[in-house]
Amino acid sequence: MPLDWIPIRLPLTLELPREGAHMPVCEFEVTRGDAQELLLKGTALGAPTPDASRESQIPGTIDHPVRVDCRFGACFGELIWRGPKSWRENGTQLENLKTTATGMAERIVLKQQDGNPDHVTEWLTNVPNERIWSRITEHETKVVNSRRRGDVTVEDDSTRRSSARDHLEVTIGLPTLREIRFGVAHPQDKTTVQHVVRPGFLEFTAGPNGLPSDELRNSVRRSLEFLFGCGFGVLGWSECDNKGAALRVGLLSSRLAGGVGAPLPPALLHPQWVDGIDEQVVAGFITSYLAREQQFDLNRVVWLYLHARNAPLDMTAGYVGAAFEIIRRGYYKLPENEARSRRFPPNAWALILKSLRTQMDTLCLDDSLKQCATDLDKVKARLGDLNQISGTRLNTLFLDDLKLGYGEVEEKALRARNDAAHANPLGPDDYVDVLSGYRALHTLLARAIFAVLRTDVRYFDYSAPGFPNRRLGEHQGNVRAKHHSPRSAP
Repeated sequence: MPLDWIPIRLPLTLELPREGAHMPVCEFEVTRGDAQELLLKGTALGAPTPDASRESQIPGTIDHPVRVDCRFGACFGELIWRGPKSWRENGTQLENLKTTATGMAERIVLKQQDGNPDHVTEWLTNVPNERIWSRITEHETKVVNSRRRGDVTVEDDSTRRSSARDHLEVTIGLPTLREIRFGVAHPQDKTTVQHVVRPGFLEFTAGPNGLPSDELRNSVRRSLEFLFGCGFGVLGWSECDNKGAALRVGLLSSRLAGGVGAPLPPALLHPQWVDGIDEQVVAGFITSYLAREQQFDLNRVVWLYLHARNAPLDMTAGYVGAAFEIIRRGYYKLPENEARSRRFPPNAWALILKSLRTQMDTLCLDDSLKQCATDLDKVKARLGDLNQISGTRLNTLFLDDLKLGYGEVEEKALRARNDAAHANPLGPDDYVDVLSGYRALHTLLARAIFAVLRTDVRYFDYSAPGFPNRRLGEHQGNVRAKHHSPRSAP
């Protein structure tokens, strides 16, 4: 793992070759905004090119990515710029005309040297730093103390060593992903002057078939966001060889699902410590997540689960409820479960449907109902839906099938989902109940995710005071049976 945190300082300047460039910009200054987005200010001498002039006349043009070659020292790469947002011209004479353009970059990729990539490290923000990590990073700093009196200089060399538990390491074993390392970054590792909240890293080691795709990296990151209870912002990445030398470096505009805030982990990750981490638990969950992500659309589920945290209070249960419905729909689309979402078995329903359609055909021939022929045809077309169990009934059936105990709190959670989805009116005194329903549904969704991924954990019940941990099959609420309670870290 390279120990420097984002090996590029901001602000930086990118120089562009003038000849053949789509834009008339000779130089870009790159900074970050308050939301960790990449902001660009481009300047050039001379009038804009005809293509750029036409584009600049479109008000607020920020939705057409423009790719341009850029040069930064000895590094070459690409810049994806959503712009120009505005053009401004200074000067009157054409030969002295100075053009400036402002916009936002989606990403900036710089090639630093050739080589065979061994791993890629993403540089993150909002990584929880209160955990008892399973792995140690050792630091060694060489210090030279110099003292001078008159013409005499004395130098003493010393070495300072330190170590810290700051990351985990788990084996994935995929063709393009052998293992991952995930953890927090230390202040001495950061080479950026930009203030970052809870910096961290996620390192992907290549498998026999090379580095993981962006889609696979995103799925791994989403699984960790769920496990650790908060969204991560990706500020950039470094693609390195087996000695840690950077081959390519990328800067990204960060998007943080759920906003910055205290993490709400859904379950214990260690059998003894509340804030501990067992690598086997993490590895088992990530492996199962990757294997079933497409079946249950888990990346979208986790995004909704996290995004609800900074949504308006009366819509929080709507986001989480949508995620719950995606999980439930995926479960009953599995071949072994599909029959459970139907009232009658296929053979019986085929006979019933045939009889119903025959009766509808008879009604359509009745002269007294000719004026209703169009509506009758619509009813006939929807006869097949009669065999489907309602969504409300499927919700409780889903919990039964997953062997998740439920009672009044779970029923309240499902009602909160319905209230948000149907925009039921709220009075001034209803918002405490809305918050309580959201917390219950937030917990219930996490239990469902663990259940469909067959991961046996003790979940945190955010619908009960003190957020106790319970067995996955134990229902939520204030009254509970005696249970094992892991200790907090000493």
